[in-house]
Amino acid sequence: TTAKILDANVTTAKIAADAITGAKIADDAVDSEHLAADSIDAEHYAAGSVDTTALGADAVTGAKVADDAIDSEHLVDGSVDNAHLAGSIANAKLSNSTITVSDGSNSTATALGGTVTFAGTTNEVTVAESSGTITVGLPDNVTIAGNLTVSGTNTSVSSTTIEVADPLVALATNNSSADAVDIGLYGLYDTSGSQDLYGGLFRDASDSGKWKLFKDNQAEPTTTVNTSGTGYAVGTLVANVEGNITGAVTGNADTATKLATARAFTTTGDVVLASANFDGSANFTTTATIQTGSVEHAMLAADCIDGDNIQDDVINSEHIAADSIDAEHLAPNSVNTDAYIDGSISNAHIANATIAGGKLQNDTITATQIAANSVGSSELSDNAVDTAAIAADAVTGAKIADDTINSEHYVDASIDNAHLADDSVAANNIVSGTITGGKIANDTIAEANMADDAIGSTQLKSLATLLIINSAGTTVNTIYGAGA
Repeated sequence: TTAKILDANVTTAKIAADAITGAKIADDAVDSEHLAADSIDAEHYAAGSVDTTALGADAVTGAKVADDAIDSEHLVDGSVDNAHLAGSIANAKLSNSTITVSDGSNSTATALGGTVTFAGTTNEVTVAESSGTITVGLPDNVTIAGNLTVSGTNTSVSSTTIEVADPLVALATNNSSADAVDIGLYGLYDTSGSQDLYGGLFRDASDSGKWKLFKDNQAEPTTTVNTSGTGYAVGTLVANVEGNITGAVTGNADTATKLATARAFTTTGDVVLASANFDGSANFTTTATIQTGSVEHAMLAADCIDGDNIQDDVINSEHIAADSIDAEHLAPNSVNTDAYIDGSISNAHIANATIAGGKLQNDTITATQIAANSVGSSELSDNAVDTAAIAADAVTGAKIADDTINSEHYVDASIDNAHLADDSVAANNIVSGTITGGKIANDTIAEANMADDAIGSTQLKSLATLLIINSAGTTVNTIYGAGA
């Protein structure tokens, strides 16, 4: 018989030691789970089979590196720093490399191991070294040999003394396109200990460019000085001034010292002043006297002599200019009949409405003395105008009072049709039975003007027939003439 080994009946106990050779193991069948811990040693590695990926991080220590095995090709550039260098490196081990020192314009090569010196200019830059740290800074006093340009918007100087060699200081150098900012200097002070005040000198752009001194302004100036700021006041200038001055001036002028000594006023001539001294300390008071006979005609102003200056009864006809006495110089009722020359009073000298009837002789006024149209009703006596005085056709309708003409004033048969107004003759003005057929116009009597039953056969012409038709067009009655 033949014996068979069934699948899965071969256990570990059935396999003899070292019975499984490499020929019995399929390719790629042994992985890490079949390997005993620490069972793979150096003899199992093929030459060159352990590469970088097989090494763990930091797995290669100094003990694994053979002596003198690491040269420059194994070093990362810049990886050897001062901490990796032993103090035993001899100068011979150093290469001849150099470093370059430059100030931006000039360059100098210095060999490794040489000395590079950082030197500061006296009073401009200081250089200090401590424990390998080099400090470059400014000393207490700085002198700048070249130009200094500050491009910031605010420059603060904390100096107690500022000296400027330039004889003129330029301000507002960017104000060339307009005149919108004030130009000047100002300072800060505090007289109370609790309120900042500002004072200075500035050119006021808003006031025709006038230069002004100011003080006690609580508003700090910006691009302009606020002349309406709280406390703003005009400053006081103490100086010697030359040239013209506009406005009020107080104090002593150079020549005012001449008044320090009292001087006496003395005068001669037509007017003499009583002697008095004056030094400016008080008002000057003295008495003037016009000398006798010193007032001449040329000294008198026009119209300066009035009635109070003239004695009574000293002016006679020789002092009165011809034709100089007019009406305003005559007292009322001062000219009598004796003063008139006979026949000298003409009509031009008689005022209007001044001659009363009592001044006229009887029968002296004739028609030639009466002006045309000058006699009105007030000048006529009652019933003075009779028929003879009235011209033909002189009495018009405007002269006749309303409702004054009645039948006694009409001439018989003088009122004809032209004088009657339309519709003015009423029924009571017509005599009964006076209107005949000949006075009635054809087709003028309407139905409304006929009495009921007023038209009968006798009113119709022979052979005429009158049909009476109502508003509906129906004949309601027929009247026949006598021959119909």
